[in-house]
Amino acid sequence: MSDYDAIVVGAGHNGLTAAAVLQQAGLRTVCLEANTYTGGMAATVELIDGFRYEIAGSVQFPMPSQIAKELGLDTLPTVDAEVMSVNLGDEGEEPMIFYRDPMQFMTHLADKHGTDAVTGMAELIGWSRGPAKALGRFDVRTPPKTLDEMYACAANEAERTAIHDVLFGTAMDAIDRYLPDKHKHAVLRSMLAFLAINSTYRGPYTPGSATCLAFALAVPDDTTAMMTKLEGGIGVLCEHLHQLFVENGGEVRFRAKVEKILVKDDRVTGVRLRDGSEISAGSTVRLRPRKNADVFDLALAGKVATVESIEQDYDERIHLAVTVHDDPGRDLGMDRMPGHRFFFAPDEVEPIR
Repeated sequence: MSDYDAIVVGAGHNGLTAAAVLQQAGLRTVCLEANTYTGGMAATVELIDGFRYEIAGSVQFPMPSQIAKELGLDTLPTVDAEVMSVNLGDEGEEPMIFYRDPMQFMTHLADKHGTDAVTGMAELIGWSRGPAKALGRFDVRTPPKTLDEMYACAANEAERTAIHDVLFGTAMDAIDRYLPDKHKHAVLRSMLAFLAINSTYRGPYTPGSATCLAFALAVPDDTTAMMTKLEGGIGVLCEHLHQLFVENGGEVRFRAKVEKILVKDDRVTGVRLRDGSEISAGSTVRLRPRKNADVFDLALAGKVATVESIEQDYDERIHLAVTVHDDPGRDLGMDRMPGHRFFFAPDEVEPIR
């Protein structure tokens, strides 16, 4: 018997989002976190009594409005500061002030860093548009694109080249192309290079790190701010996701360091924690199809099955892909083949605890 339908390793903002969505879909979900707080690198914690600090991330980049609304993130209060961030250089170098208003930011670049800095930044932002489409930066509930599909997103040869840069190039390839003056634009170049380090924890000369630039520079439209600060720090976002997850019946375990992913017959079955304990996933359920289900589903009523995966159709409906225990195809190693996987809504199965 399995402990949970789904196990999420890590309670950072991505882990909490996945856990909250799974729990909302009716799946028994546990989120395992090695630390004593949620949020990971997007946490705001009290490192010194009375003082709260952002561990790493401090701003929220644009996200699809549908995601923000469905997770309630659009209700989080923001700080409408004139200045979002400041990058300092060596003595005598002009700081790079990232104003919230794009026009004010570009005016600052022109006045303090030269018109070629404005041109370079504008070209970089333009460069990011093709990769943003290829990455599905603002797509919602769509499967990842294949390489061919990513290249097919290009509207012209320039976008195709940019997509190739993102897949195989480095952050510095793009930075050197559009802001080549290493002395005059040192502060601006270092700010952009840091996006790669802060996203991948590898250097900006690492192949593939150009993806970080495309992600950070992309905006859904010309009226959207490139970044937003939340009242109370970026950790407020993760605290909201944590509360959403728990209120729907989810469980977060702290100091739960995962040491090993457990696999049996080429399937993940659970995890082993540092203390030696194991948590299993992949629920055993009894099928309870609706009365108006088709004849094939009704024929499986009362059967015991194992949930193999959680899938979503093009109408955004959640389905559980199950294999039936007394299906002879299981003994023939065919349980993953079409005809041996059946699909039921979360409310059409009864967990066997």
